[in-house]
Amino acid sequence: MYENYETPLGRPVESLQTMLREISRVDEAVPPVIPDGIYGDQTARSVVRFQEAKGLPATGVVDLDTWDAIVRAFDQALESIYPVCFAPRLLPKEAVLPGDSHFLLYIIQAMFAALATVLGGVPPVQVSGTHDEASVKAVKWLQRCAGMDEHGAVDIPTWSALARLSAALMPASNDGLPLTKNDDELYYPQEDGRMR
Repeated sequence: MYENYETPLGRPVESLQTMLREISRVDEAVPPVIPDGIYGDQTARSVVRFQEAKGLPATGVVDLDTWDAIVRAFDQALESIYPVCFAPRLLPKEAVLPGDSHFLLYIIQAMFAALATVLGGVPPVQVSGTHDEASVKAVKWLQRCAGMDEHGAVDIPTWSALARLSAALMPASNDGLPLTKNDDELYYPQEDGRMR
């Protein structure tokens, strides 16, 4: 279906595929795509179906109008698929200091515990609501990884770094659909780039 002098590859294609995949969860007209970074037949088919559904010229080519429509549809899909993220109730100069007890620490400590299941090197913490020695050690680890001052307090920049890391690394539910080619045992790319 997709014919071009060279096949586009890389992160922009993978981003496109990721957006189409999320759109397909809320729009049955758009077939899901496995984000593999290769603009092949599967991706072109999904783009054409998206273009048809949105009243755009069904070329399979992602021009600026198509890209903008995909981004808008992706944003709308995310709003309906994922709940609004929790924002901390810290003031700009407020921080949870070592030794403090705070309701946010339950969430923060649970996030560190969850991250430890998918990322090596995360210091172990207990979910206690108290910013104890283990909790401070985990916060300092995060601050070091994020290139921040290692003060151990939880402030808004530290919360933001933890939220970004969690969003990037924690697996999301995709109704049984693989997130990437590596998430599905049944995905075996052949030498010609097609799936079996």
